[in-house]
Amino acid sequence: MPLTETIAVSPYGLFEQILWERPENTDTGLGLFPMEGWNTYLVGLNWSIGSNYKIKNELAYGEILTKNPKDNNSGLIDYSVKQGDMDVYTFSTQFSMAF
Repeated sequence: MPLTETIAVSPYGLFEQILWERPENTDTGLGLFPMEGWNTYLVGLNWSIGSNYKIKNELAYGEILTKNPKDNNSGLIDYSVKQGDMDVYTFSTQFSMAF
């Protein structure tokens, strides 16, 4: 989308979801972190300045879908990590110039 004769912006977004087909098979021995999968949310802006300068701004949010082992086996203790404890936010900026 042109803003002026020399500046344009292109917004973009992405949603990705990865789920295990059988979450009960998640190996709790690998870092002791049972999970059902994760979601990724990403939004960004690509800026064009003139014909040879580009700036990319991006915000990403990763959401790990935790699974409490006690849900499948009441003999186990509650897992101390709750939904949202392991989520991560990332902001990045990239600048490029063509010659």
